[in-house]
Amino acid sequence: MRNAIIAFLLALSGQAPLESPARPPASPAALVREQSRERLTPLTLMGAWQGRVSGTTMAAPIEVTFTDGIRPSTVFAYFIFGVGEEASRLRRLGSLAADQVVFVLADGGKITLRLDATGQRLLGSVVQHTADRESVSSVELVRLRDAFLAPSASGPPTLSHPVAR
Repeated sequence: MRNAIIAFLLALSGQAPLESPARPPASPAALVREQSRERLTPLTLMGAWQGRVSGTTMAAPIEVTFTDGIRPSTVFAYFIFGVGEEASRLRRLGSLAADQVVFVLADGGKITLRLDATGQRLLGSVVQHTADRESVSSVELVRLRDAFLAPSASGPPTLSHPVAR
């Protein structure tokens, strides 16, 4: 009886009784587990996104709509750079590799996008080649359904991004 009580008390304290065989230390029941980053898949991208392209001289609005590609690791994207009649439009097939999606541009440049650590935004870059130089702009997109209409004092409601959580 005495040995049973001692074994019980030692078990509560986390120590093994002397006569028990050597065992690996027990792991705590509630381990803190590092949350893995959400993986970029065609399903993750599907739908409409909007945001900004920020270059060295100015920032411009961008909208992107993703649809299924022709193969499992591809997506089609319809890009709208700017607003109104001055907006330029581009449709490209992108390939997913190493948790990013890459769209090759006609001038040899590319658009590269990846999910941020929260899985809520797409971050990336636009690289364009001209005859004499290469320009790089950063891109930040949020899912269109995550944005909301906010009233504006100067006119009709404008599309705004949600407050960071």
